[in-house]
Amino acid sequence: MTTPLQADDSPNFVTQTLASHTYVIPRDLIEIIYKPDYSGVTNPNPNWSRDPAVRLGLQWPEFTAPTIRDPQERARRKINVSMLEGTVMTVARGIERLNELNYSPEITGAPYGLRELRSGISKEFREYIASKDGSRDYLIHCTQPQTVTTPKLYYSCNYYFEYLDLMVNVSFSSPFLSDWREIHQKTLSLLNRMRKD
Repeated sequence: MTTPLQADDSPNFVTQTLASHTYVIPRDLIEIIYKPDYSGVTNPNPNWSRDPAVRLGLQWPEFTAPTIRDPQERARRKINVSMLEGTVMTVARGIERLNELNYSPEITGAPYGLRELRSGISKEFREYIASKDGSRDYLIHCTQPQTVTTPKLYYSCNYYFEYLDLMVNVSFSSPFLSDWREIHQKTLSLLNRMRKD
């Protein structure tokens, strides 16, 4: 069981409403709180979001504010968690769309308990289907191409999932793909602790 954080008007926390819930967010985790302002736009699109978005910066594996001084290691171990109101397309619907567009999706085995989704558009990236404890599948997208011509130290990976009425994006470095279960669990624990209501 997780214990919710208490703000108590502390300068160490920010209380932010996202969709229909209120979150008490440790200030040192916040990279940005973006609140759209279209007051300077003559004819703002009615479909543009008016809801705030929050992006947190965390350090792996501690899931705390970054403390590492070395910039390369700090960047490698950084995890971003972004939260905004919305829904996420299911993996099944994504596969249906690939079939509708004639991209011939194929699911193959992959390491770390993942399944790889390949299709006619996945030459410059790799996508993995993650299934956690009977919950809804989600798709981990990594920028690593199928054929690596220029080696990099690491690639970027990210995935979206729904948490209550939020769309949550988690971004991390590819060396930690093997830790996807723990990254997801720590993200859920953090969201549960921050949720006030």
